[in-house]
Amino acid sequence: MQPPKKFLPFSDFISIFKSMLKKKQNTIKSPCIHVCTLDEDKICMGCYRSVEEIRGWFRFSDEEKKKVLENSEKRRRSKDENNYDRYV
Repeated sequence: MQPPKKFLPFSDFISIFKSMLKKKQNTIKSPCIHVCTLDEDKICMGCYRSVEEIRGWFRFSDEEKKKVLENSEKRRRSKDENNYDRYV
């Protein structure tokens, strides 16, 4: 007969989980302003991110997030030059 398996105490599991979250913690905040309305090009009219950029935000590295922010700023400037009808 084998001895019973030892399990990690729940409190230890929680502390390990919290430390993992801190390491993975995002240092760049999402540009979402909770408008979440897409134009005909599938670009959010609030934050100027594409659907793919919005979906991937929380798994992107900081470098990828910086690129998304650059791209969304370029879109904002371009659409503002063309009198883009936006909600904000």
